[in-house]
Amino acid sequence: MGPVLWRYTLPLTAPLSLAGGLRLPARQGLVLAETDDDGQIRAAAEAAPLPGFSQESVDDAADMLLSALSDSGDWPATAEHPSLQWALACLHDGTLHRATGAACDKVPGRNTNAVGIRTAGYGRSSDTTVTKIKLGPDPLTNAERVKAALAGGARLRLDANRQLSHRDALSLLAALPRQQVDGVEEPCPTLRDSLWVCRRAGLPLWLDETTREHTPAGLLEALGALKSGPEAVGAVVLKPMLLGDKLNVWLDAARAHGWRVIISSTYESPLGLAALQRLAGQVAPEDVHGLDTGHLFEAGHWAWPPVPGAVWQRLWPA
Repeated sequence: MGPVLWRYTLPLTAPLSLAGGLRLPARQGLVLAETDDDGQIRAAAEAAPLPGFSQESVDDAADMLLSALSDSGDWPATAEHPSLQWALACLHDGTLHRATGAACDKVPGRNTNAVGIRTAGYGRSSDTTVTKIKLGPDPLTNAERVKAALAGGARLRLDANRQLSHRDALSLLAALPRQQVDGVEEPCPTLRDSLWVCRRAGLPLWLDETTREHTPAGLLEALGALKSGPEAVGAVVLKPMLLGDKLNVWLDAARAHGWRVIISSTYESPLGLAALQRLAGQVAPEDVHGLDTGHLFEAGHWAWPPVPGAVWQRLWPA
C-alpha cells in the first residue's frame, strides 16, 4: 500500500496549436495513484500542466513530487504549483475523484453538430445544442463561422481569447440574434473594452483569462474602477488545472454574486476529464460545460490500470 507516480504521453489525432505558436503533438501529464495492500489502485488523480498556460512544466511537477516521495515516502501536504494543488485535492476527495478506466471513446464530448463545429462538452446535461466557436483576428473568417453555426440553430458561445479590437468585436456581436448567444468570453485585450463591447451588444460577458490573473476581490476592484459591478459578469469559466487552490475562491465568489460557473478542460487525459465531469455535475449539473476534448486523443492508446510502455512510464517507485 502506498503512492505510485506515473507519467503519461498520450498521442493526439493532430497537433494542438497553443499560445505563443506552440504546437503540441502529444499530451503529457502525471498520475498520482494510491494503492491498496494488494497493489491495486484505489484512488488516482492527474496533474497535467499545459504548455504556454501553466506556470509550471510537467518536469517541474514531477521533480517536486519525487523530492517529497524521496524525503517522506508520501505525497506533499501542500504544493506551490496549481496543477499539483488540483491533483492533491482530487486524490484526497474520494467522492469526486475515484480512479477510472474510461477509454477515450467513453469521455463526453465526441458529438458534432450539423455544420461540423464541435459542441461544448457537458457535465450531466443532455443539451448538445450549444456550440463554442473560437474567433480569430480575421473578421471575415469569424463572420463565416458564426453564420454557419447560426444556420444550424445552435446557441453560441464565442471565444476570441482577447484577440479582437473593440471595433471588430462590436461589428460582429451587435449583429447577432441575442437569443442565440449564450455568452462571449473576453473578446478584447482589456477588461474595459470587453465590458464596453458586451454592454453595447447586449450580450453576457464571460471571464476566463481574468480568473487566472485576478482574485475575485481584484476583479471587483477593477470593475469598480470602470464604474461597473458584479452584475456586469455573466459567467466565470474555470479551469481547475490552471487555478489550483484558487478554484474554491472563485466558486465561492460565483455563488455570492450569482455568476454562472462553466468548468473547462485543458486537454486532460480521460482520467482528468472524468474528474472534471464529476466536478461540473456537482457545481452546475444543469449547465453545459467545456469538456469537449476527449475526441482529440488517438483511440486505442489509453489503458487502465497503467502498464509501462509507450504511454506510461512509472516514476515512483522506480
